[in-house]
Amino acid sequence: MTVNEILILVRQRLNDMEKTTFSDEELIHVLNDAMDSICVDMSESYDPDLLKTIELNTTGVKLPDDFIAWQGQFALTYMPNSDGDTVITPMDGEWDGENATLKYFAFKKHVSSLADKIPFRTSAHLKKLMNQCITEIKGGNTNNSKGTSDTDRNSGAS
Repeated sequence: MTVNEILILVRQRLNDMEKTTFSDEELIHVLNDAMDSICVDMSESYDPDLLKTIELNTTGVKLPDDFIAWQGQFALTYMPNSDGDTVITPMDGEWDGENATLKYFAFKKHVSSLADKIPFRTSAHLKKLMNQCITEIKGGNTNNSKGTSDTDRNSGAS
């Protein structure tokens, strides 16, 4: 599914097919926020669709920008470097390099254009994404009635 396709579904629910209330840019911003929320929920459910790996070494490795949480427990030290990045190193000074592959839950890549593909693979995740967009636009109100007020728009789409 593309961004355009999911935004059509969102606009239908919001009664904004004419694009008079929300611009594409506003809805793409909300869509990215909704994707982040769903990724956090998925990581808390240990969803393997979000798993990535990173190789640890004795000198340390930059904490990935898409990092949500580790899968498992690791004795690591977190220190900022001169670039402002967080570098992770093994806490054990005598670590022998074994078990250097760490698994972590990662955010999905944000979308930026109507032609981009939504990075979720299941219809359940896509439906949840659509509903999360509507919820965020309406300021947390889960009522799916059509239309929004200016107050709802200002609180959810900024």
